[in-house]
Amino acid sequence: MEKAIRFAVEGGFKLREIHLEETAWGAEMAYPHILLDPLFWQALGKQQGWIEGIDKYTGDSVCEWRSNVHSFIAHIMDGKDVDSFFNNLLK
Repeated sequence: MEKAIRFAVEGGFKLREIHLEETAWGAEMAYPHILLDPLFWQALGKQQGWIEGIDKYTGDSVCEWRSNVHSFIAHIMDGKDVDSFFNNLLK
């Protein structure tokens, strides 16, 4: 998870006050707020080179960061842990 946060910061994610306050309790306390923040996923996607835009052939929206959020939620609902998701996702 720390690697994902570091990559997201590299992609422009700004840790907000609520994130920093909760790190006083331990970094893991900030994770739920970060993982539910769409700006985290967008910045992570920017750093990782994920696709976002309109498919020129179909006109459909292509938003790889949003697809990865859905995959993350499914991963957690299947009883798997956060770190294993990011270990498989990140380059």
